[in-house]
Amino acid sequence: MLGETSRKNALRREYSFIILGIIALLMFFFVDRAYIGFAVGFPMVAYSYAFTTRWMDKADLWGEDENK
Repeated sequence: MLGETSRKNALRREYSFIILGIIALLMFFFVDRAYIGFAVGFPMVAYSYAFTTRWMDKADLWGEDENK
């Protein structure tokens, strides 16, 4: 989770990786085919953030002051 201390920040980062993946996919189709690594990598990182966030929710591992 790269040192995430709050669920809100983790979700923000997850959504930003999804948006970056969409931008990289558009760049792959319209700019240069070399962006395929980013178009595949960013959604994979977003999925890992989603999986880890849900796992931390289940295990109740967020900080004491975290509002869910």
